[in-house]
Amino acid sequence: MQDSDVRAIPEWDRLVKSLDAAIAELKAADRDAVLLRYFERKELRAVGAALGISDDAAQKRVGRALERLRMILSRHGVTLSSVTLASVVAENAVQAAPSGLAGTIAHSSLAGASTAAAGSMPNISETFLAAKAQFLAGGVAVSLLLTFLIVQPFWRAKHFHPVNLTPHFNRLFATFNTTESWGLVPRGNVTFDGVPFQMIGKLDLTGLGRASDGEFQPSRTGEIPVDRSAARLHLIHGTTYTSSDEAPVSEILLRYKNGQQRKLFIRYGVHVRNWYLETGETNSALRDPRSIVAWTGPPGVGSINPNVKTTRLFKTTFDNPLPDQEIRSIELLSLFGTANSVIVAMTLEDSSTPGAVSPDGEPDDTPYRRQMVVRVLDNATGEPVSNATIKARVTDERRYGFGSYESDARGEIRFEYPPGRFRALSFHPSTGYRGALETQTNSDGIFPTELVMRIARTAAANKQN
Repeated sequence: MQDSDVRAIPEWDRLVKSLDAAIAELKAADRDAVLLRYFERKELRAVGAALGISDDAAQKRVGRALERLRMILSRHGVTLSSVTLASVVAENAVQAAPSGLAGTIAHSSLAGASTAAAGSMPNISETFLAAKAQFLAGGVAVSLLLTFLIVQPFWRAKHFHPVNLTPHFNRLFATFNTTESWGLVPRGNVTFDGVPFQMIGKLDLTGLGRASDGEFQPSRTGEIPVDRSAARLHLIHGTTYTSSDEAPVSEILLRYKNGQQRKLFIRYGVHVRNWYLETGETNSALRDPRSIVAWTGPPGVGSINPNVKTTRLFKTTFDNPLPDQEIRSIELLSLFGTANSVIVAMTLEDSSTPGAVSPDGEPDDTPYRRQMVVRVLDNATGEPVSNATIKARVTDERRYGFGSYESDARGEIRFEYPPGRFRALSFHPSTGYRGALETQTNSDGIFPTELVMRIARTAAANKQN
């Protein structure tokens, strides 16, 4: 699941200026729910206990409060979805606040939990505002504190710079519940092994194991803006499914402003393993000395698979091969292993002591990924057709879907595949178009770099237009 509004998060200064007034406009009960859930990060059970209501009622209260806050922000000119608002508020709130402030809020909610049954629960939002006053002298505007809470989170340490992966996440952690394995992952601003990370969601790249089971994920992210130099790149990640040790799983492509680029391979058993630790795993070690298990979930929680003992996330540190050059962007690409990469967070680090270039040199990804350009043309006119959805299927030991693609303004689709793996590729238009099934076969698994596909609108599609 990916929220389209995540791609249009407002500028922080606009959000901060509006959030103060928006929270003030909420009714007291709604303010309490938002503060407990997103500023104090209470589970729904604890929110319900503090407010004197059931877990289900607390979930509904929080959802309604968040929607009302979103509508108020919309009137202030800040438009975003409830999921995005929850992520923005939850991932950048109390960790940045002074410890005394968080403690005061915690005391308020605990007091509320103990007195709710007697009907004497204190107003949590009033206590929250009073706590803020302890840290702001002379009636300074509340928005200044919110600026501190949201714009100055603790990861803004001197030498660390988080990379914003949010527009590329397949799903935000805020959308999972605590009965799901991903709902147990730490959220917000989290430090692992001395490095701060923003834990907001997860980004899945495709792998052949998952794709053959009917779950195709994107094969690449597109460019992620960076615009800074760095000595090191720190990654929080895992995989689903397993591969043989040393097998490449995915690639970090660094694009520099001077036009150069460098590749970093993520390898199974070297940097990462299956995020599900299963009973059949005989070797849990990582061969890279700068890759570690950063987090382990509670035993046996969050998975319906009886073979899963626990879950885990890995931290890997890569040296930037060109530390003196400014990185324009980063792209994440699948290398089509059986396992698929799951990227959770990425942080860049400055340093006066640049890391050494990997002795392996620049890895070559051509044995692992190839690209075919599919040109979609109108059958009658020969003109390019944009915004046409084309579905792909592949055949190895069996036949399965390999993603849906939309033609660009030039009528082109860039289809990526692992060379030497598939005996056949086929493409067919989706709803609204008809055309012959385009099939390519090759016993060596190497296909043409370009394919022309001719399609026509269906009669029903023409009527709708």
